[in-house]
Amino acid sequence: MAKKRSTSARAPGLEDALARAADAELTGDYRGARQALGEIIDMAPNSDEGTAAKKRFAGLGADPAAIRFGLVVLILYISGWLAALN
Repeated sequence: MAKKRSTSARAPGLEDALARAADAELTGDYRGARQALGEIIDMAPNSDEGTAAKKRFAGLGADPAAIRFGLVVLILYISGWLAALN
């Protein structure tokens, strides 16, 4: 038998946090979206909204490959300037 999830309709401020997370994601404010999603996870961790927020929260993290790529580009840029100055 499937485990029944708790309903999150009783959590005060949950609808506001859901709206803030959606608005922040649409405007590109990923820091604000992660903050609102964290509040949703704290308010209703075992609800459907909490489970969805956990997945979205994990997806909004920094991508290590993108950070490495950016560092390589920065190193190449600086080394180009150093080569030009010599």
